Formats: sequence, C-alpha cells, structure tokens
Amino acid sequence: MLALHDVTVNILPANVGKPNCTPIVQHLAVPLSQPIQTAVQGFTLTCQDRDSPPAALRYVISSGNVNNHFTLLPLEGSDTTALILGMPFDYSSGLDRVWEYKLVMHIIDDNLLEARRGPKGLVQTGTVTVYVRVYQPGLTIHTTTQEKVVYVTQKVDTYSSKAWYIFFVPVVGTLISLGLLIWVVKLRCCSSQLKPRPEPGDALHGRPRSIPLQTTYHFSSSTGPVPRSLGEVSLG
Repeated sequence: MLALHDVTVNILPANVGKPNCTPIVQHLAVPLSQPIQTAVQGFTLTCQDRDSPPAALRYVISSGNVNNHFTLLPLEGSDTTALILGMPFDYSSGLDRVWEYKLVMHIIDDNLLEARRGPKGLVQTGTVTVYVRVYQPGLTIHTTTQEKVVYVTQKVDTYSSKAWYIFFVPVVGTLISLGLLIWVVKLRCCSSQLKPRPEPGDALHGRPRSIPLQTTYHFSSSTGPVPRSLGEVSLG
C-alpha cells in the first residue's frame, strides 16, 4: 500500500556578498574634554550589501575598544552608523593609559536571521578599521580626516646591456696604461745598451795618452848626464 505526501522545499537566495563599507580605514582625533554621547569628529560609516537589505546589518566593535569608551549608534537595522564617545576619559587617576586606539569594526548581515527558526543560511562579515588618537587641546596637535597619498620612490641598481661602455672604458684605459709602461721600460733598456762606451784614454780631454816606459841616462865628462827615452806606449 502506497501513501502520498506533499513535501514543500523552500529555496533561499544564497548570501554570497559581504557588506561593503566606506571608508574602510579612517584616522580620527578626539579631544580629551569632548562631551559624551557625541560623535567622534563627525565620523559616519556607510555600508551596502547586495544580498541583504539595510535592516539586516549589525555593527560590532570587535577589538581595540579599551575601557569601552566608544560605541556605534545605531547598532543594527541601518546602512549608516556613527562612532560615539560613550564614556569620558580618565587619565589623571591612571584608569586610562592608552592615547591611541585601533578600533576594528565588524559589519554582519545576520540581523534579520536572529529571530528566524530553522536554517539561517550563510552569514557574511565586512571589516572596517578606525584609528582614534586622544589629544589635550592646547598641548598637542590633532590630526585631520583629510586623506593623503604618499608616493615612495625606490631606486634599484641593475645592469643593462646598453651600458656596456661602463666596463669597456676602464678596461681599455688600463690596457693602454700598461702598454705605455712596458714601452717606456723597453725604451730605457735599449737606450742604455746602444750608448757608446768611453775609450781608454785621458779622462779629461777624451784622447789617448802616451806613457813613457823607461828612460836611461848617459854620462859624459863634458855635458853630464843626458836622458834618453827608450820609447813610448800608447794607451789608445
């Protein structure tokens, strides 16, 4: 025996897109004397989700909110929210020691799924980071919300085949200098070998000298001794 039953299948749209908010990163400054329940430098966060309506968005400060000074208003059900100073600062008693806060905010599109029974489907989360610096008026200069672009120029030394002359010129110069040095040394050696040697002779007049070898004397009763040279030998 067969029994038939009706089964209803509900196909829910897939939640594949996460909330996109602007700005994603923001730098703010708050004076030490700012009243509570007021917006921090007029900051407002605007979010959009292609898969969920604005009522599905929920806002949470997940980290960085030391002593819970900051809060978001509203916390859910809207596509915009503002950063509010919820509690005053107390640095004089030592309760507060942090002057620069890094607030990480999560935007979750599950606000309408909290009351739904059964499967709730996919949940997507967007992230925004806000830097807040506390300053004391008259003593420090607070930052502005104006965004700026910093250009960084990086220089890297690389070899290019078009710059062949950088290595060619020093090598050629070295070879030319070495060739000139060898030529000068060789020229001096050859000139010393080709220089004529001085002939034996008079060192002062540059001609040969004759040196008598021996002189004999003959005696005569009338004239006395008479010298007689036996000869001369030329040194040339």
